[in-house]
Amino acid sequence: MAKNESKEKRVNDILNAAVEIFVEKGYENTTMNEIASRAGISKGGLYHHFLTKDMVFLHANQKLIEPIYEIMRQVETFNSMKEGLEFYIGSYLRYWMERKNELIFFSL
Repeated sequence: MAKNESKEKRVNDILNAAVEIFVEKGYENTTMNEIASRAGISKGGLYHHFLTKDMVFLHANQKLIEPIYEIMRQVETFNSMKEGLEFYIGSYLRYWMERKNELIFFSL
């Protein structure tokens, strides 16, 4: 990974790698070494951003749930509760159908 890449991109790369490995191996069987390797950074680089595997897991959870919060915010723009609820349910289901690995992540 290039040194001049933004911190945000590095963190996203770490979180994406972590989600992939957590889904493949489960939380308990995932190591910080594996996350760093999959993200293409050194173990020290990983620890620079996240001190523990728990922190990686919590930040990954937060990153993946943010789009759901955005869907909830959009519901507030509807004048009709029925239309808002239909929008929410449809958007929520589409979101998770397009992200099956992330859905598995939430079951860990």
